[in-house]
Amino acid sequence: MKNRYTAPYGYTIIKGVTEIHPDEAAVVRRIFADYLAGASLLRIAEDLKTRNIEYLPGEIAWNKNRGKRILEDTRYTGATGLPPIIDEATQKRAGAAKGARNNQAWQFCLSLGRNPLAVFTDKPLEFLDDFVRVPALWHEKLLSRFGMGEEGIDCGVPI
Repeated sequence: MKNRYTAPYGYTIIKGVTEIHPDEAAVVRRIFADYLAGASLLRIAEDLKTRNIEYLPGEIAWNKNRGKRILEDTRYTGATGLPPIIDEATQKRAGAAKGARNNQAWQFCLSLGRNPLAVFTDKPLEFLDDFVRVPALWHEKLLSRFGMGEEGIDCGVPI
């Protein structure tokens, strides 16, 4: 049985050289893409299990913590000398998205049927007209808590 712990998921060692494992690297890229598209870590893990994607040889043991570790691992950007699977900007957007998901602004955007992660894409920012109609209390609370500018919260594009 292959020992997974010789290389991070997405990589393989061939004749002592760490190389990208094409199938696993595609899964890593999809984890980032799905997360940036708004999928939760739990939903991503469930999808990988449903598609019978192995995490370890013979083991379909995906969970949200494994997905989280992949999103946070700078080795996937090539930062430690490994061949890059994703670019640094993608990992930074995923990190910013992770922070954004755990706040009231995230919930507010979802309540409007908007994808708050759209602000972490390369698309131009779209400021919501809906936000202007939010009661002043919400406006002040969100601005003070998250240090947003006068332009309000960008909740991205409709889901």
